[in-house]
Amino acid sequence: RVRLSDHLIEVFQVRIGLDEMVAEADAPLSAQRVRGIADVGPTGAIRFFVESDGRAFLESLADLVAAQLDEIPDLRRLAGAQVVEQADGGPVTIHESDALWSGLLSQSLPASAAVQRFGVADALAEIEEQSELMFWLGTEGPGAVPTLTVVREPRRDGPDRLKRRIRALRMAGAGGETARGIVRLDVNDAGRKRLVFASLDECPKLLAALGRWTQAHLPDAPVLKRLRNAGTATLDQQGQMGTVVSDRKMWRQIFSA
Repeated sequence: RVRLSDHLIEVFQVRIGLDEMVAEADAPLSAQRVRGIADVGPTGAIRFFVESDGRAFLESLADLVAAQLDEIPDLRRLAGAQVVEQADGGPVTIHESDALWSGLLSQSLPASAAVQRFGVADALAEIEEQSELMFWLGTEGPGAVPTLTVVREPRRDGPDRLKRRIRALRMAGAGGETARGIVRLDVNDAGRKRLVFASLDECPKLLAALGRWTQAHLPDAPVLKRLRNAGTATLDQQGQMGTVVSDRKMWRQIFSA
């Protein structure tokens, strides 16, 4: 049986003390031990890089998450994880499986669609007045759900990062009508706040697609309630935002379901 050490996440954040942390892991001596590195891929999936037995590692990881999920709900972040296997400069094999993660998600979404919610939810939770995020949305995607990604720091390396994500998301099945632009926290005269997705592209379906995306991901990411009453607008090349359009009835139906 695979068991979770309290230090497991730290193993992939710091190298100092790695051996000590591994020694503290509560696992039988006969258990196979794998060490490597991990990162977050361009589609939002966490990637584990190993030298061998990538498929077995992925299956063990899914078993571990399923066993510990009630105690540590944040392990849902591992849903859709990929294992990249390469030994001694040999060919690269990428192991992934929607079926392994299907039981972890409230909605019957492919893991390739489900992983999007984590980065978006984290970024939207942190946005403040006078700050901006870059976004890209495709009205189609895996599981018949729109695709949405956001990028922090639009003034620095954001544009290049967004381009890489768009390329990866298109390869994963994103498409349809698309929109790109910025997300701002808008405050009206009455002091009420709402998120506004201001698009450089003509995309009449942007607001409806944003609603569909939210409805699909809300059960597993309550922080997305910040999208309540979000609006869309046009954005010109000088960064000036046009009239904000929203649909209170749509949002009310989504958040009362």
